[in-house]
Amino acid sequence: MIGVHTPEFDFEENVSNVRSALGEMHIDYPVAIDNKRVIWNAFHNVYWPALYLLDAQGHVRYQQFGEGEYGRTEREIQKLLAEHGSHSSNQLAVVAPLGAEVPADPRNLRSPESYVGN
Repeated sequence: MIGVHTPEFDFEENVSNVRSALGEMHIDYPVAIDNKRVIWNAFHNVYWPALYLLDAQGHVRYQQFGEGEYGRTEREIQKLLAEHGSHSSNQLAVVAPLGAEVPADPRNLRSPESYVGN
């Protein structure tokens, strides 16, 4: 697995800020810094976040734009791993969000930010 960080705002170009955020989110896999949007443009991407799953030959086999579809995404990962000979349990992982990953509590918002749909 390789992550790619393409900044949306200027402060997100700072590698120290990216390292700090990766630590807070417990991301320990490699993450490329795409400040010049080379990878972003190669995929003709226009979404934050965007997820691309590639097979062993480098072909895009699945893509997800925006948040959500986590179960389907995990099943697609398991399918690609099985094709490559890895054992898959067919059970979805249980994820316990931490820090910034925890969803907002709409009953206790202390911010003018909007949480549409909640």
